[in-house]
Amino acid sequence: MSHFDKCIYVTASQQCLHFAQWFKVVELMGYDFYDKLVHVPYGMVSIDGAKLATRTGNVILIRDLIDAAVEKVGAVIEEKNPDLENKEQVAQDVGVGAIVFHYLLNSRIKDTNFIMDDALSFDGSTGPYAQYTYARTCSLIEKAGDVGAAKVKITEPSEAELMKTLSRFEEAVDGALRDYEPSTVTRYILDVCVAFNRFYQDCKILGATDEETRSSRVALVKATNVVLGSALPLICLKTPRKI
Repeated sequence: MSHFDKCIYVTASQQCLHFAQWFKVVELMGYDFYDKLVHVPYGMVSIDGAKLATRTGNVILIRDLIDAAVEKVGAVIEEKNPDLENKEQVAQDVGVGAIVFHYLLNSRIKDTNFIMDDALSFDGSTGPYAQYTYARTCSLIEKAGDVGAAKVKITEPSEAELMKTLSRFEEAVDGALRDYEPSTVTRYILDVCVAFNRFYQDCKILGATDEETRSSRVALVKATNVVLGSALPLICLKTPRKI
């Protein structure tokens, strides 16, 4: 008898045949847990186009990669926001997050080419972009003060698009669990960020012309904050409130 619900092996895709054979052997041997064994393959990783391989000596330690990312983010903070509180911790959170996000952006079965400058960009499909969007929602909520509970009133297309995107959170998480595919959540986070920043550009939030509209839009910001604050940790990203 097995004492687990599921046993998941996460290895490179080159081992797919090995695990298919191994699971079949377990089944033929009569073990009742054979159908609880799962192989989750992933593609190979290269850095700046060079494949990593211990046999050829092309090895980059993850701690060295993290140190380089944190250093680069720290330099950006010193240039853009030198008075930021806890800037060393923020640099750590954003630097590590950039690496994780970049790796989880595409389907796990695809080969990944890690390019540091691309991963650390605050524009485009990156971890810093997602974390900055979350920090922007925090800033707006802080500036808005206590507006109480408010119903969302849709007056602009970008508001409706953001609402629809936020409503897909549960679907994205369920899909990621079902398919063992973290990129489903990563891509969803980007969808939320794009929809929110379009809403931010299209609609006056704190400066709305009437209190009902202002409260409604602040409620949308709060909903975005909750979703991003829940989604980012699912892929092991921190949620700094200021960047």
